Amino acid sequence: METAIECRQVSKRYPDVFPVQSVDLIVRKGEAAAISGESGSGKSTLLRLIAGLESPQSGQIFLMGREWGAREPLFCRGIAMVFQEPALWNHMTVGQNIMFGMQGKNKKQKKEFAIHLMEQLCIETLWRRYPYEISGGQAKRVSLARACGTERPILLFDEPLTNLDEESKEYALTFLKREYKNTHTILYVTHTLEETEGLCDSWYEMNQGNLTRRR
Repeated sequence: METAIECRQVSKRYPDVFPVQSVDLIVRKGEAAAISGESGSGKSTLLRLIAGLESPQSGQIFLMGREWGAREPLFCRGIAMVFQEPALWNHMTVGQNIMFGMQGKNKKQKKEFAIHLMEQLCIETLWRRYPYEISGGQAKRVSLARACGTERPILLFDEPLTNLDEESKEYALTFLKREYKNTHTILYVTHTLEETEGLCDSWYEMNQGNLTRRR
């Protein structure tokens, strides 16, 4: 099976911390992988390195067989990412936020797809609202819809469901399992491994910058 994400001996060091130490990772195309670990273990830094938001001191990162070095935008890498914080644009409505990254669609198609995503996540009533008019949990689901709406082949999730109530988590995870499992490559960082049950095929643990496969 074709490799979608590959890290070879990737390291990242800051003056007072060494969050990623000689990490090797392979995620196959269409596979969903989870990375768990304590706060400060380096899992979010690794995700940012793969996304191109940080540059490694050493090692190689390959996406869909192509090596990436210097920082290049997420969309160039075929990646969409959901951050711990929603990072929505306050000057855009919820609908506009979700449609923003869509490519290859006309305005009508973008709206129809955005509405579909919102219905799946039970946020369809928020279409005309602005980010400052919705709750934090709703904003997280909007961020999820925006990333998925790009239809990029690789989806990175950095603890996307933290602080969501159980019902909202269930909506989001059911949506990902139904519409994106096996069709997209998913790398999902989480504190709560149980959250990824039924979604992720493999599990890695990050501990003090070291990554170990557990399943």
